[in-house]
Amino acid sequence: MSLVAWPTILKSKTNGGLGFWDLHLVNNAFGMKVCWELFTKPTSLWVLVLASKYKFDNEAGLNPIQPNSSSPLWRLVCKNWDDMMTNVAWIVENGKHVRFWEHIWVPGLDLPLIELAVSQVPDSMRFHVVASFMIALGEWEWQSFEYLLPSNAIQLIAAILSPDESMDNDRPFWCPSSSGCFTLKTTYLSLCRQRDVVSRAPWHQIWKWVGPQRIKVFMWLCLSNGVLTTAERCRRHLSTSNTCEVCFESIENTMHIIHNCRFARDVLLG
Repeated sequence: MSLVAWPTILKSKTNGGLGFWDLHLVNNAFGMKVCWELFTKPTSLWVLVLASKYKFDNEAGLNPIQPNSSSPLWRLVCKNWDDMMTNVAWIVENGKHVRFWEHIWVPGLDLPLIELAVSQVPDSMRFHVVASFMIALGEWEWQSFEYLLPSNAIQLIAAILSPDESMDNDRPFWCPSSSGCFTLKTTYLSLCRQRDVVSRAPWHQIWKWVGPQRIKVFMWLCLSNGVLTTAERCRRHLSTSNTCEVCFESIENTMHIIHNCRFARDVLLG
C-alpha cells in the first residue's frame, strides 16, 4: 500500500520528496546529451551518418524532422531537440554563427532578443547573424535594431565587446552548468527544477536533524500526510470508523496522534 504518491517521492528532499531518480527525466537528459553531441560535433562519424540519413543540416539552424519510419535514436533526438536548444547560450567571437534575434547570446538576458522585441521583427532580418549588424569600424549598426528593443537590452548590448572577424568561431555554452560544458547531472537537476514547485515547508530541517533515520522518516510522513491513521483508512475504505482507538474521543488524524490525543500528550510531557 502506497502511503505517499510516487510523484511526491520523486521530488528532492528540500521540496518534500525522498530524492528518488525520475527515470523519465533521466531518459530526457540522455536524449539531450545526444542532441548536444549532434549540435557541437558536426564532423563526428555518427553525426555525419545520421545527418545524411535524415537530411539534417546543423548549419542551417533548422530543427530535425522525424519521418514516419525512423530509428529510436532519431526519435529521441527529435523529441528533446527543442528542450536542448532552450538551454543553449552563445559566446560571441566572430559573430558569424550566432543568430542576432533567435539565439541567447547577450549576457544578463535569459531569453532570445526576439522575445523581448517591443514590435514585430521584420522577416527579412529575423535570421541575420550578429556580425551582420556590425559596421566596418567594429561598431554596432544601431539604427538597424535599436528601435525594436527595450532600453535595458540596448544597454546590455552596448556593454559587450563587439565581434571581430579575426577571432575564433562562436561557441555554444550549456546554461545549466557553470562551466558551460554539458553534464548529465546538471541537466537532470535542471529538469527537476522545472518540474518541482518550490515548497516553503521546513523539509530540510527534518533531514538535518541528528537522530535515528526511522524518526526522520516518520516526521516526513507526518508532513506528507502519509501516516495511516484511522481517518486515512476510513478515507481509503479500509475501515468503517475514523475514531481514535486509544482515547475514543475524536477523529484520529495526523495532528491527533502526535499532539491532540491526551495519551500522546502524556508521552510528550512525561
